[in-house]
Amino acid sequence: MRQCSWMLLLALAVGLAGCEFGVSWDSSEKQNARHIFQSLAEARRAAGLANELPRHWEPGGETVEPVLEALDDALMHATQVRNSVLTKAHPQLSVRFRTEYRPALRDLREYFRSGEIDSETDPRETLGEFTEWFYSNQHEFRWWRNHRRDLGLE
Repeated sequence: MRQCSWMLLLALAVGLAGCEFGVSWDSSEKQNARHIFQSLAEARRAAGLANELPRHWEPGGETVEPVLEALDDALMHATQVRNSVLTKAHPQLSVRFRTEYRPALRDLREYFRSGEIDSETDPRETLGEFTEWFYSNQHEFRWWRNHRRDLGLE
């Protein structure tokens, strides 16, 4: 009986130690997750460039070209993220990334090309809401240990 108790305690200790490391990420998943942060960085760069545009800018014109390039880069990275990686990071991330973030990037790109917003909601608001949720809920995300260092976020 006593030996069985020790075995149970040992198994429990090993299990708890394993929980400290959270979800297991392989190198392919880590590399793919990098696209999430690269996309967000490009979207942030696009917002900064858009804030520097003259008051009366020409849609699709030369002055908005850097904004369009940053949005294209953000969208390119966003489309490369696998759904399984998004779900592994957070149960809601896959749906929110596909239904809010990526469409908002596409709609913003179209806005800077044409000057018109085709969607019912303002993509700037949608993008703002998504990034607010993403960054304010990082404590709920299941990244690998040292992900910030590995991704160059520190």
